[in-house]
Amino acid sequence: MRARNIKPGFFKNDTLAELDFAGRLLFIGLWGIADRAGRLEDRPKKIKAELFPYDEVNVDAFLGELARLGFILRYEAECERYIQIVHFDKHQNPHPREAPSTIPEPAGSCLGSALDLPSRAESPSLNTDSPSQGLLTTTTEAAALAEPTEKDEFVVVVEYLGRNICPVSSQAETDLIRDWLANMPPGWVMQAARQAALGKARSLRYVDTILRAWSAKYRPDELPWLIEQRERQHRSARDRPRSFIEKAEAMLCQH
Repeated sequence: MRARNIKPGFFKNDTLAELDFAGRLLFIGLWGIADRAGRLEDRPKKIKAELFPYDEVNVDAFLGELARLGFILRYEAECERYIQIVHFDKHQNPHPREAPSTIPEPAGSCLGSALDLPSRAESPSLNTDSPSQGLLTTTTEAAALAEPTEKDEFVVVVEYLGRNICPVSSQAETDLIRDWLANMPPGWVMQAARQAALGKARSLRYVDTILRAWSAKYRPDELPWLIEQRERQHRSARDRPRSFIEKAEAMLCQH
C-alpha cells in the first residue's frame, strides 16, 4: 500500500455518491494499491483481502459500478486482467522514487474484453457479430468518415453517443465532443464509444480515456482498433503451440 492524496472534492462528487460507503472506500483503497501510473491487477479477492479483511464486501460488484460510472477501466492485456484508475495522474503525486509501472497500459480495442458484453437488446445499434469489432453499423455513421461538414459530423457523433453511451445534456459535454472532433477523426470517437458500450462503461469519461490512449499512440489517419486487433491476432498466432510438422519444417529451414 502506498500513501495517496484525498482531495476535498472527493466528498462532494455527486456521481461517486451513487455508491454506498463501501464502494467509495474501495475507490480510495485502489489508489493505495495502484502503482505510480494508477494501474493494478484486477483480482477482486486479493483486493478484498487487502482493503476489507474484516468485512463482507462484494468487491467485484463495486469494481463493476466504478467502471460503469467512469472512475476506473477494467481491461485485459497479455492474457491478464488489470485496472486503470481514470485521471490518476491529475489527482495524485507519486513519490519520485516510486518504481515505474510494470503493468501494460490499456489499449482502446481491448477495454471491453475483460467485461461482460451487453446483449443486442441492450445495445441494438452495436454489431456484436463483427469479428473485427471495427465496422460502423449504419450508413449514416459511416458517412461521417467521408469528409463530412463540421455540422454533420457533430450531429452524427452526438446522436451515436446518445444511443450507445448517454444523452449529451450539458455545455461541458458538448465542449468535450467538439474538442475531440477538432483533434481526431469522427470515426475514432464513434469507435471509442462502441468499445465503451461493449464494456458496459457508458460514460463520456470512459470514452475520453480511450481516445487519449489512441491519440498518444497513433496518427489521425490510422485506425487504432484494427491495428490493435491485428497485433492481438499476430501474438495469438506466435504464441500458439506448433505442431510436429511445423517444428520439422522449421528445422529443415535452418539447414
